[in-house]
Amino acid sequence: MRAAIDRLGLDFLMHHIYGSPRVEDVRQVAAWAEADGRGFFVNQETTDRPRGRAQPDGPYQRPGFFFQPDRDWVQACAASPRFMGVCYDEAEHWATNGVWVTTKRSHDENVDERGQVRPHFFDAQGSCLAQAYEGNLHNLRALLAECYGPLNPDAHGASHDQPRRIVCTEQVFPIMGPLFARAGISPFPKYLKESVTPVFAAMALGAARQYGTTYGACLDLWAASDPGWPGHDARRLAGAMQFAYWSGCDLAYVENINFQGGVLYEADGPRVQRLTTWGQAVQRFARDYMPAHPRPRAISTAGYRPRIAMVRFPDTDWGQTPRAGYISGTLYGATNLQPDAQTRYWLKLWHLISHGTIPATGLTWHADGYRHLPFRFVFPCESTALYDHMADDPALFAGTRLVFLAGKVVSETCMRTLAPLVKQGLIVVGPSHLMPSGHLAGGARRVAEERDGAGAWIVADDPLDPVLRERLAPLLGDGRTMRLSFDGAEVVFFADEGGGLSRVELDGDEVWSA
Repeated sequence: MRAAIDRLGLDFLMHHIYGSPRVEDVRQVAAWAEADGRGFFVNQETTDRPRGRAQPDGPYQRPGFFFQPDRDWVQACAASPRFMGVCYDEAEHWATNGVWVTTKRSHDENVDERGQVRPHFFDAQGSCLAQAYEGNLHNLRALLAECYGPLNPDAHGASHDQPRRIVCTEQVFPIMGPLFARAGISPFPKYLKESVTPVFAAMALGAARQYGTTYGACLDLWAASDPGWPGHDARRLAGAMQFAYWSGCDLAYVENINFQGGVLYEADGPRVQRLTTWGQAVQRFARDYMPAHPRPRAISTAGYRPRIAMVRFPDTDWGQTPRAGYISGTLYGATNLQPDAQTRYWLKLWHLISHGTIPATGLTWHADGYRHLPFRFVFPCESTALYDHMADDPALFAGTRLVFLAGKVVSETCMRTLAPLVKQGLIVVGPSHLMPSGHLAGGARRVAEERDGAGAWIVADDPLDPVLRERLAPLLGDGRTMRLSFDGAEVVFFADEGGGLSRVELDGDEVWSA
């Protein structure tokens, strides 16, 4: 594998560990990284995950089961100048569907007789949504303080020249990114896999803008369809690398270099026989394309200027319905917390934003409505960011023309920030329960608009209403391309007939074509 990484031109490795974390394992991968001049993360997908120590003897409130490395292990990581961080694999998946959902444990180990999944960071059973959110936030912050002090993880002041030592998590579902970011953990979206690209990009870019987290991307070749592995061909992988690069990623990696002997290369012992078509795509991108196409500094999370912003309380709803042993169908993994019309509102917003191409039933190919829908990577979508309900910094809305409110609650400080922006021309759309007093729908009108200075408040309890679609059409983009706007730059992604990425333009000039 060492020879393959060199031929591919990769900068770092996401190294998975198994069982109990051992200091010697860290020292071995650190020695390799230092000798080869490469960085490394440690991913804990298949490690032990004991229950956290509850208050008052421990720092956690109603803790679940999660990776808690001891200080010697963390210090061994921190001792290497090539160490880049620790990754909690698919943490939002585990938080909603049980900590053993992605490993080969039995169903009985992951789900008890009541149908409750084995909880991850916080046991939300019996709590309300606000308590589930706050409990996870508290325990994630406590985890950073308790276990990762030597790394000094910092959610603010990100450097876009050099990756920081961070704690991160890969995201299968776009539901907890803002929560992790608020805690100081960088949420890495999975592109390809079963992901809806603009939703995951909005989550990652929004979290980085709001909380200063690192924008990393996992380009995951797994898929829910046949063949499951690899579920995406080399052409899709090439497009995903382009999207990660031109969307402002700080770093990106391909999953999986060494599964079942390696999808990127074929080897005979330590000798690489040849690179596969996937490996050739990675090599061309890393060794040839990036050096020949330096990215303007404006294309970064700090420079992101979304034209559309969605402000939403993270309730963990992505359109899930129960599927035995795999999807609990609950919110935060608690049987008493079930999706409703308010948590599902944002699904319809994405249908509207994407000109009807994202089904209104969910935001991943795991959701209902996708069963017979061929995978596509590019969706027509205007430049969008997802913020949480606490978004109250006016700078977050610089360049934004349209704000959607969604979910159970939006903070008073956020609403106070939006009010003067509306008077300056901003359009705010949301359901009646989130709109400020005095801006409520009246009579039989399904969509009610009230002008306020140069802008407007629009109450719409059904985002699929054609009246709303017609009113917002000038703000939703051209209906053909996927766009990302930055401070002084715009990137446009074009789709081929199958929804794959066919071309990328930077400020009107082509920078890549398939």
